[in-house]
Amino acid sequence: MTSAVDICFSLVDLCGLCFPVENRQHRCRFDYCQLSFHLRYLSKQSFFREEKSGMPNTKFIIHAYDDVEPIDVGATFGVLSMAKRVDPGIEMALVANKAGPVRLSNGLEIIAPYSVTNCPAGDVLMILGGAAWPQVSKDEETLEFIRSFARNGIVASVCTGALILAGAGLLEGKSATTRRFAPAGIETPLAQMQKLYPGVKGTEARFVDSGTVVTGGGVTLAVDTTLHLIGRLRGADVAKETARIIEYRWSGNDGAFSDAANTPKTAAA
Repeated sequence: MTSAVDICFSLVDLCGLCFPVENRQHRCRFDYCQLSFHLRYLSKQSFFREEKSGMPNTKFIIHAYDDVEPIDVGATFGVLSMAKRVDPGIEMALVANKAGPVRLSNGLEIIAPYSVTNCPAGDVLMILGGAAWPQVSKDEETLEFIRSFARNGIVASVCTGALILAGAGLLEGKSATTRRFAPAGIETPLAQMQKLYPGVKGTEARFVDSGTVVTGGGVTLAVDTTLHLIGRLRGADVAKETARIIEYRWSGNDGAFSDAANTPKTAAA
């Protein structure tokens, strides 16, 4: 394959951005060249597109509700948006119980194009965390939507979204994690999960993969959970490249825990 730098040198006569065309002995400033940057980006995209050709697209459904923490949206939908630059076979859709505005924690509003009644088919459903989890974990419309999706797809949670999955009965008898820390004097979500759902094996981990159900730790660990799902479903190369372009120091599965068959368990973080 012709490298980006070779292409840049071959285009010297057409460029002229770094130096006058007649100054042939001057070398292209490759590290600073906008043309070079875009060529490298396109070359990388072409590589992943060719490698993933024949692989069906993977659609992630992100479920939001009032008082979700904005960081949970960025750490899931936002990371997937960047991953789509690497692998165009990644698709995302935002859903809420009712289509339209969703008011996140501290006033930020987003628009959910889909409701739980017209949600498009997907491969992964991701349930976000937020202060309203006690109410959402008892909302029968939400719980039935989760149970219905779980019959054919992977269901994942980030942060306190795990307590909503527990409310739907998806974590019974399974290892699971959620946010491990809380402000001083406030019971942690992990402790609350262990108290409210004694049939769930509360586990301290960055994320727990039980095969059809994946639970992630709190706040920024949603990034790790999303990268894990990308790696599992689209390939480790896509996950690593996504971590690189979002400038995130990702340690792969270190500190993760798995109940899934044939998946090695590693020490919890």
